[in-house]
Amino acid sequence: MPLGMFTRADGRAVRIIKCLRLLEGDCYSVDDLAVHFCVSRRTVYRDLRLMAAAGVRLMRRTGDRCYHAPASRPP
Repeated sequence: MPLGMFTRADGRAVRIIKCLRLLEGDCYSVDDLAVHFCVSRRTVYRDLRLMAAAGVRLMRRTGDRCYHAPASRPP
């Protein structure tokens, strides 16, 4: 497969990894993430659930509903 050719699943994986890297650096709302990745809010919620199921610790600030993934420290 030539470089740059992604299947639908590849695109999702890349988006989730990029999203995780963003969330490790700062706090983002679902709306911000949806705009950034050109996807629906529903897709963002799906991606957040997948990250949580994979063991990523996600924190949500209640005031502004922002999500953040504190960088994990090695044991």
